[in-house]
Amino acid sequence: MIAFENVSKSFWTGQTCKVILDRASFTVDVGNSMGILAKNGTGKTTLINMMAGLEKPNEGKITRTSRISFPLGFMGGVINKHTATENARYIARLYGLDPD
Repeated sequence: MIAFENVSKSFWTGQTCKVILDRASFTVDVGNSMGILAKNGTGKTTLINMMAGLEKPNEGKITRTSRISFPLGFMGGVINKHTATENARYIARLYGLDPD
Protein backbone atom coordinates (compact mmCIF):
# COMPACT_ATOMS: atom_id res chain seq x y z
CA MET A 1 0.00 0.00 0.00
CA ILE A 2 1.11 3.54 -0.77
CA ALA A 3 -0.71 6.39 0.95
CA PHE A 4 -0.25 10.13 0.51
CA GLU A 5 -1.62 12.22 3.38
CA ASN A 6 -1.83 15.98 2.74
CA VAL A 7 1.32 15.84 0.61
CA SER A 8 2.64 19.06 -0.90
CA LYS A 9 5.60 19.43 -3.23
CA SER A 10 6.93 22.49 -5.01
CA PHE A 11 10.15 23.63 -6.66
CA TRP A 12 11.75 27.03 -6.96
CA THR A 13 12.50 27.61 -10.65
CA GLY A 14 14.66 30.67 -10.05
CA GLN A 15 11.83 33.05 -10.82
CA THR A 16 8.68 31.38 -9.51
CA CYS A 17 7.53 28.58 -7.26
CA LYS A 18 6.13 25.67 -9.29
CA VAL A 19 3.57 23.68 -7.28
CA ILE A 20 3.52 19.97 -8.14
CA LEU A 21 1.13 18.77 -5.41
CA ASP A 22 -0.98 20.81 -3.01
CA ARG A 23 -2.21 18.83 0.02
CA ALA A 24 -2.87 15.67 -2.04
CA SER A 25 -4.32 12.62 -0.27
CA PHE A 26 -4.89 9.21 -1.83
CA THR A 27 -4.26 5.51 -1.20
CA VAL A 28 -3.31 2.72 -3.61
CA ASP A 29 -3.99 -0.60 -1.91
CA VAL A 30 -1.99 -3.76 -2.55
CA GLY A 31 -3.23 -5.48 -5.69
CA ASN A 32 -4.58 -2.26 -7.20
CA SER A 33 -3.08 -0.05 -9.88
CA MET A 34 -3.11 3.67 -10.49
CA GLY A 35 -2.58 5.50 -13.77
CA ILE A 36 -1.01 8.96 -13.94
CA LEU A 37 -2.04 11.02 -16.95
CA ALA A 38 -1.05 14.67 -17.34
CA LYS A 39 0.64 17.10 -19.71
CA ASN A 40 4.42 17.28 -19.99
CA GLY A 41 6.11 19.18 -17.18
CA THR A 42 3.27 18.83 -14.67
CA GLY A 43 5.09 16.57 -12.18
CA LYS A 44 4.35 12.96 -13.16
CA THR A 45 7.98 11.90 -12.71
CA THR A 46 8.21 13.79 -9.41
CA LEU A 47 5.09 11.98 -8.18
CA ILE A 48 6.54 8.60 -9.17
CA ASN A 49 9.86 9.46 -7.53
CA MET A 50 7.97 10.39 -4.35
CA MET A 51 6.12 7.06 -4.43
CA ALA A 52 9.45 5.26 -4.79
CA GLY A 53 11.03 7.24 -1.94
CA LEU A 54 13.54 8.99 -4.19
CA GLU A 55 11.99 12.41 -3.63
CA LYS A 56 10.71 13.84 -0.33
CA PRO A 57 7.57 15.96 0.06
CA ASN A 58 7.79 19.53 1.37
CA GLU A 59 4.83 18.77 3.64
CA GLY A 60 2.65 15.80 4.51
CA LYS A 61 3.32 12.11 4.92
CA ILE A 62 3.90 9.24 2.47
CA THR A 63 3.40 5.72 3.84
CA ARG A 64 4.62 2.58 2.06
CA THR A 65 3.77 -0.81 3.55
CA SER A 66 5.03 -2.92 0.65
CA ARG A 67 8.07 -3.18 -1.57
CA ILE A 68 8.42 -1.00 -4.66
CA SER A 69 8.56 -2.96 -7.92
CA PHE A 70 11.16 -2.55 -10.66
CA PRO A 71 9.24 -0.24 -13.01
CA LEU A 72 8.41 2.24 -10.24
CA GLY A 73 11.64 2.10 -8.27
CA PHE A 74 13.98 1.99 -11.25
CA MET A 75 12.98 4.26 -14.12
CA GLY A 76 16.29 3.62 -15.91
CA GLY A 77 14.85 0.57 -17.71
CA VAL A 78 12.72 2.79 -19.93
CA ILE A 79 14.34 3.65 -23.25
CA ASN A 80 13.31 7.14 -24.39
CA LYS A 81 13.55 6.48 -28.14
CA HIS A 82 11.19 3.46 -27.89
CA THR A 83 7.41 3.63 -27.83
CA ALA A 84 5.46 2.78 -24.66
CA THR A 85 4.54 -0.59 -26.21
CA GLU A 86 8.17 -1.38 -27.02
CA ASN A 87 9.23 -0.46 -23.47
CA ALA A 88 6.43 -2.58 -21.96
CA ARG A 89 7.51 -5.58 -24.06
CA TYR A 90 11.16 -5.02 -23.09
CA ILE A 91 10.33 -4.97 -19.36
CA ALA A 92 8.08 -8.05 -19.76
CA ARG A 93 11.00 -9.92 -21.35
CA LEU A 94 13.26 -8.86 -18.45
CA TYR A 95 10.78 -10.50 -16.09
CA GLY A 96 10.51 -13.62 -18.27
CA LEU A 97 6.89 -12.82 -19.17
CA ASP A 98 5.13 -13.07 -22.53
CA PRO A 99 5.74 -9.66 -24.17
CA ASP A 100 2.38 -9.83 -25.96
